[in-house]
Amino acid sequence: DLEEEADVLELIASKGGALDAFRNEWLELEKTIETTLATNLDKEREVDFQNQELKSVREQLTLAKRNVDELVSQQEVLKETIEHINHKREGLVEREARNRDEIGVYSSYFGDLKDALSVGSDWSPEQLEQRILLEKERDFLSSKLENSNNQLTGMRGEIDHIYESIQTLEQENMDLDNAIDAVDSRRHHLKKEAAQMLTNKEELEKTIHELRANIVALDNELAEKNRMKKAEDKALRALDLSITKSKNQMEIYISNYDQMYRTLQETTAHLEKQNIANGKVREEIDERSAYIERINQDIKKVTKELAQVNQLRQVAAQKCLEVDAKKHAAEGAIEELQEKIATMREVDMLAVSKDIDSQDKQFSALRQELDILRKKTAGSERTARAMADLIQLNKNGKINLQLEVKVLEEEVTHSKNQIRVLLTEKEKFEHDAEVANQQYFTALEELKLQELQVQELNKKIISDQIKLKQKQSLYESVRADRNLYSKQLVDSQEEINVLKMKFRSMNHHIEQMKEEISTKDHMIVKEHFLHHSVDKERELLKNELTKIRKQVQSSEVIIENQRVEIMKLQRIIEEADQESQRQKNELTSVLSERNLLTAQLVKRNSELSEMYHRIKVQRSNLRMGERNFHHFHTDLNGVKYSLRDTVLSHNETIQKLAKADQVRARMHQLERDLLKEQTKTRALMDELETPMNVHRWRILESSDPKRFDKIIQINSLQKQLVAMSDKVTQTDLLVQEKEKVYVELKNVISRQPGPEVEEQILVYQQTLKDKVKQLAAMNQELSMYIEQVASFKYEIGDIEQKMAKMNKVWMRKMKKTRELNQ
Repeated sequence: DLEEEADVLELIASKGGALDAFRNEWLELEKTIETTLATNLDKEREVDFQNQELKSVREQLTLAKRNVDELVSQQEVLKETIEHINHKREGLVEREARNRDEIGVYSSYFGDLKDALSVGSDWSPEQLEQRILLEKERDFLSSKLENSNNQLTGMRGEIDHIYESIQTLEQENMDLDNAIDAVDSRRHHLKKEAAQMLTNKEELEKTIHELRANIVALDNELAEKNRMKKAEDKALRALDLSITKSKNQMEIYISNYDQMYRTLQETTAHLEKQNIANGKVREEIDERSAYIERINQDIKKVTKELAQVNQLRQVAAQKCLEVDAKKHAAEGAIEELQEKIATMREVDMLAVSKDIDSQDKQFSALRQELDILRKKTAGSERTARAMADLIQLNKNGKINLQLEVKVLEEEVTHSKNQIRVLLTEKEKFEHDAEVANQQYFTALEELKLQELQVQELNKKIISDQIKLKQKQSLYESVRADRNLYSKQLVDSQEEINVLKMKFRSMNHHIEQMKEEISTKDHMIVKEHFLHHSVDKERELLKNELTKIRKQVQSSEVIIENQRVEIMKLQRIIEEADQESQRQKNELTSVLSERNLLTAQLVKRNSELSEMYHRIKVQRSNLRMGERNFHHFHTDLNGVKYSLRDTVLSHNETIQKLAKADQVRARMHQLERDLLKEQTKTRALMDELETPMNVHRWRILESSDPKRFDKIIQINSLQKQLVAMSDKVTQTDLLVQEKEKVYVELKNVISRQPGPEVEEQILVYQQTLKDKVKQLAAMNQELSMYIEQVASFKYEIGDIEQKMAKMNKVWMRKMKKTRELNQ
């Protein structure tokens, strides 16, 4: 369509200034129609876009409501899970209380067993049965403890998951708030755009009324221009007839030119035979060829300079006339000179030859100018007038070529006559022969120049034929374009009628759009008031959510404290279990030592009976023999001194044994510390193996810097603990060495029977009393912790009740908003 419009405009421009007003009005009409169509399309697109945005806003509001409902349901689910966790925690606390009661019972039972040990020496069958039952109960309780610990770890994982879900829900709430703010800003922007659209619509209606008036005026002008078109079609037909006539004439000219070209070829063949005999002329021909090349270069320069001569057609025509006059004058001068050549003498012949050369050069230059002018005229032959001028130029060219051919034939005949005369007078007049040869050579040069001119004319004729074919194709294309333009005129008239119908439909559509926009404005105002009320409710909910978050944070802190306390209690229980196990081991060792001591006591009793018998014998011997009394008395004193030495050594061993008990207590304390540090290191290694959530810590850094600082401190402490664990391994090795020393000392002590065993038993009883005191203190701490847990539960229940009330109020408000929206 654009190409057809461009072709129509070119045709109008070629027709002259008669259709300039029509062309300008046509272009203005196209521009106005394009602008109106573009504005209408833009407005329709903007209206569609605004409708889509309103739909998207409504969908976002519905999604936000759905998300809020989902958050409410998730909060209820979280409450249920928290209640379930609290019930489980209460059960665990009750189990811990039961376990503590059982530990107290077992501690009292151990005391009874120790009392029984102090009374008797061996295990009774009833005691053995009780021991087996107690070992079974111990295994059962240890399995229970392991199950409870596993449950606690699972509950802790569930609590952590719940906290993470709460954080994600809070983030979703923040995202929803941001989305609602963006929707508000977008709605205000849409209102502004709607106001602008109304103003633009009013302006468009004014322009449409103006365009209608213009279209009515243009319809009248189109009718007049159709009449003009018919007249121009007649003129084009007349031009077609003239072009066909010119084609026929050109064919006749081309046939005549072919005959002349054949005759020229014959003459050139005859001249080539003569050129073989004239070798001296070649040097001058080479010089002339170089001169011709220079002239050709000058001609190229002149052609470039004469590219601007397209606007000077009238001047070129005058120059053509002048050139024709000069040509005729030059031809007359050439004929006069040729007549004078026969009569002139040698000196006159030289001067005349120079004049002929200069005139020939002028003639060739004029011919080149003619060729240039013809080329220039060929470039501007688009219209019918240019075609007529070209046909006239071709006629003139044909006449000129005929004249030139005649002149060449006369020159050839004249040169032949001169050659014959010179051949007869050659022997007589050598000097005249040389002059004649020079004239002959000049004539040959002129013939070559004329041959070159003939070749150029042939090229021109070929180019003219090509141009004729191009013009024929252009003429056919113009005819086809004319038919297309006539069809396009009919189509454009139909399109104008269609546009009129469209304008009417657009007016009706615009009125409908006005009504729709007014209704949408009312709807937007209603939605604005609803959105304002929803914003107020949202702010209230934000405040309530901040309160709830603070309460949740405080409850999280309390739960973490409780978790730490539960960990402490678990560690205390583990230490108590380890202590009971250690005491059982010590009981077994004490019982084995008691059995050894009883055996030793039996031996001592038998030895004492024997000693009593001996004493009786010795008393009888003393009574019987008083002589040896003093001797035995001295022996007894020596024995007493030896007994004192043994008692002193015995006291030293007892002191050493007391130190061994301290070493044992120290060893047990170190074992406890080792177990604590091992558990810590395991927990820290697990935490270090799990990758650190950097993004979460960054969020904490911006949201809760205090907590972030504490987490950084915990990480640094964990690293320090890992470093300390290496030191603990080194101390563990030292403790193992000390244990070896302790085992050796214990073996030494077991080899030394006597009252030391009783002292050890007293020490064990004292340690048992201390442990019982420690257990009582731990029970008191447990009761305190249980009371704290109960108070925390009560606080959590109050918070949950408040949360339930808040949720009910919020649900009521959401129902009200839904009802208002519906």
